[in-house]
Amino acid sequence: MMPMRAIRSEAGNGSAAGPTSVAQPAPATSCNRPTWGRPSRRAKPRPTAPVSAALGSAFVPSDDAALIAWHDASDAATITGLSTVSAWADKVSGGADLAQGTGGARPVTGTRTQNGLNVLDFDGGDYLARSVTLPASGDVALHMALIIDGAASEYAAVLALDATNDMQIDAASATQFDGRFNAAGIGSSFGLSGGPFSGPVILSVVFDQTGSGTAEVFIGNVSRGVTSYTTALDAAMSLYVMSNRSTNAEVDGAVCELAITGTTGNRAAYHAYLANKWGVA
Repeated sequence: MMPMRAIRSEAGNGSAAGPTSVAQPAPATSCNRPTWGRPSRRAKPRPTAPVSAALGSAFVPSDDAALIAWHDASDAATITGLSTVSAWADKVSGGADLAQGTGGARPVTGTRTQNGLNVLDFDGGDYLARSVTLPASGDVALHMALIIDGAASEYAAVLALDATNDMQIDAASATQFDGRFNAAGIGSSFGLSGGPFSGPVILSVVFDQTGSGTAEVFIGNVSRGVTSYTTALDAAMSLYVMSNRSTNAEVDGAVCELAITGTTGNRAAYHAYLANKWGVA
């Protein structure tokens, strides 16, 4: 039996005063990282969808003056590794790489596409991580185009911010990705409506501290849940892509693009940009 994490646990649901926590196994180290539940790499479907002119937009992330981070799998110059990816550079000048030092936990590049563009393939045991500094105001939005193939833990997450006041978007099921906004210290956790989710999707998580005072999750340009955003996210964060905050539960799938911004009012523009580029509604 794996030891329980003593410092903090992942939460399934909670209240405005703070989510109720549910303990989960401690993070694996380089010498004891679990291999159970890690499927072997296999041929993956390469879904394509027609690009709709109605979804087109002249907006690109570099137009956003509040852009914090931008990782684009279709830009080969930002990817380090001929096959497995050790680093994925930030297109924002001075930004940190999304990186993985453990060879067996690295995603693969050059084997899978979405709408004819390269994506990074994660096998359910891979993830990338970096540090990121968020605005002290608490206003931040994360926009992500990805493909969900499956999840083997309710805590398996596609996106996680880890500090003290933080969150992750996890599966909420050990058999499929139902989706959950799993919060710690910032407000209530909630399950996402409309699941389970699979295949290509566009995910947006919008934290509006100074305006509406809410945190809201969108998938497929539809609001899937909203909660009061009572305490701002910590400014200094660890960011995990395709893993949870404890880095011991990963999602099987692929990542197309991720942008993080301090602007909360341009979600529709980001959705249109990602939908047009990646052929996802």
